[in-house]
Amino acid sequence: MQDMFDNAKRAAGAMVGRAAWEAEKTQRIGAIQRELGLLQRERAALLDQLAGAVSDLSRRGEAMPPALKAIADRLAAMEDEVKRAQSAIQTIQAEKYQPTAAPYAVSVAGPEKACPTCGARMPSSARFCSACGARLA
Repeated sequence: MQDMFDNAKRAAGAMVGRAAWEAEKTQRIGAIQRELGLLQRERAALLDQLAGAVSDLSRRGEAMPPALKAIADRLAAMEDEVKRAQSAIQTIQAEKYQPTAAPYAVSVAGPEKACPTCGARMPSSARFCSACGARLA
């Protein structure tokens, strides 16, 4: 009976670990998405400025002044920042959960078995994996 209780504690601990990992991952994505939103709004404002300046130059038939070149240069730099932020989001979204050591250490004595999901070793009487929480046969 105690072994069943210990296995349930390990499984619950593994599930809590995964939920905490998923929450932290979601927070990191949210922070980058907020940064990306700010960059995109600033980019839109710069594009409006650039379009207005080019339109004015075109109407007047003038050469491009340094101020317009500065806007164009900042816009190019922002494009790199946007690409970096989008790449960071994709990298985080592609992350796979890697269970850490079981939160409840158990001394394994006697016959053992391996979890078919993650390969963690545990007593042959275990019904749930202590590392990933998978139900064992």
